[in-house]
Amino acid sequence: MQRVISCLRRRNHYMDVLVPWDPTAAIYRLKWAPNFDQVFNGFLDAPPTGYLDVSISPKVVDVQNIGDRVRLIFDPTTFGIPDDAPFWIQFFTEPPGGPEVQVSAATLVLPDAQHHGYTDVFLSGVAPAAVDVATALQLDLPRLMRDVKVHNKSGATSLFLATSPTGPEFELQAPIATPQLQTFASPVGSLWVRGAGGPAAFSASFSQIVRW
Repeated sequence: MQRVISCLRRRNHYMDVLVPWDPTAAIYRLKWAPNFDQVFNGFLDAPPTGYLDVSISPKVVDVQNIGDRVRLIFDPTTFGIPDDAPFWIQFFTEPPGGPEVQVSAATLVLPDAQHHGYTDVFLSGVAPAAVDVATALQLDLPRLMRDVKVHNKSGATSLFLATSPTGPEFELQAPIATPQLQTFASPVGSLWVRGAGGPAAFSASFSQIVRW
């Protein structure tokens, strides 16, 4: 999948998200989960005109040239989503009469506190079993990250990792060694992960530099 979710602004009790416009869609839907390997539940259905949370004053919303995209502005806590912890979202569309269509991969959302200064980002979860990179799980990061470190925690199953949808893949063999993989120079925006012959538990860390 292409990387399609853009977060224009992230502050306490405020998210400003852009998603692509689809002329066949009647509903633009966001789903969320505490982690990428958990069930994603729908929390926001919006019309093609976009969405502004009633708890957010229009006076704090700046003007943006959004082009052929749909703008969704909301307070995560309105929908019972923790505002002070990372979470994941997915984007779906639904034509009149359905069914819904998944448009985006799981995308990591960071709390406001992690958007200031030099910060580290940590992931931990389970990559599903898959036969190749085309069927691997895609994980979109909030922005380009560097200093990538990935650990295969499964103990018995090899983890395959790619940084593009067509590969190549890097095999992190089991049992694990620490660190499994380090990338210090090339920025990474998405990961494609899969277990060979079974699910593979893994963890990853990244660093980002953002301005105060």
